Amino acid sequence: MVINTYFLGDFHFVFKDISRVCAHSIKPIFFQDLINRIDSYSQYHTGEQIKSIVNNEGAIIPAQNCSAVLSTEKESKQQRGVVFLKLEDNNFFPIGVWPNKFADDVIANPRVLLEYIEKIVQQPEKFDDVRYLIPVKLGEISDEPPKQVLWSVTLEGKIPETEDDWVLEFVDLKQFRKLKQLTTRYFQDLMKTIELNAHYKIIRPIEQEIIKEEPVTFWLPIYKEGVTSLLPQNDGSFVDCHELTADIIVLSHFFADLGKNAETYNHYQLADGILEFKSQTNSILSHEQFAFVVSTKKDNSNYGLLFLKKNGKYSLQGMWPKSFFQAYQKNDRILFELLDSLIKVPSSFKSVKFYVPS
Repeated sequence: MVINTYFLGDFHFVFKDISRVCAHSIKPIFFQDLINRIDSYSQYHTGEQIKSIVNNEGAIIPAQNCSAVLSTEKESKQQRGVVFLKLEDNNFFPIGVWPNKFADDVIANPRVLLEYIEKIVQQPEKFDDVRYLIPVKLGEISDEPPKQVLWSVTLEGKIPETEDDWVLEFVDLKQFRKLKQLTTRYFQDLMKTIELNAHYKIIRPIEQEIIKEEPVTFWLPIYKEGVTSLLPQNDGSFVDCHELTADIIVLSHFFADLGKNAETYNHYQLADGILEFKSQTNSILSHEQFAFVVSTKKDNSNYGLLFLKKNGKYSLQGMWPKSFFQAYQKNDRILFELLDSLIKVPSSFKSVKFYVPS
């Protein structure tokens, strides 16, 4: 089964079904204890993040009947998760666990799951991060199963007898925002291992002429005739941020929710005054390719977001002003809090202007 979580973008976790293995239901007191830990420990969090749950046959489990727990342990850095289905007697039944290694352990010995659940509430000092996820409530959201992103690597040479290319497919992990970076020392140790062991091989890229293109650094809005500016400051260029934010995707329902706020609040306005965005390398984002949100909070701080539309989804392409981008580099939470408050806390803004192509 796949649990689609939503927190100002989409993140997908594949949970292995254990409903035929686990014979124990969990009483509501477990979740009350979990909430108590959230009040007492900074590494415990909760949020409306479950968007949908889909099994491998395409059947959809109503998200409003489910909750989930994701955790990272302090010493081992082991990440584990459990999805719970609420029963008619108000107890909760574990239906899926993540990742596969944890699932295999639970299938071999169901007691492992109960010990994990007990540990979460009884030994909070053992965890770096614990997240209690509940269903999202941000308007109507499509429950389509997620599309898995793959990277294909073609190797030199042909497969014997078939003469087909050697192609390896790798699952894109950028959707998991807490990936650990590998240090240079790791690869140095790996090279030493390759030198000492004949069955270790190294695959290097074929040398090719590399043509370096000047990277895009900013996007400047080009206004329609008669429109002066939609931004409250003179410097209206958006810092290009796509290398840092390529995995931050919002769906069209985000802009639909902004539209609902515009129907209720006068300071939310649809602003169709920008003809295109142009980079310093003369790349163009046409009127049909971009969406944007420009806002001013009551403390007079400004926040602008430029999105690139592709296949019905919107990836974050630019941020304005530069001080906002610099703050995001230090703490990415500032972006998530902004997007969340744009929908949920309209009263915190003096002005919100947005545009989304039809």
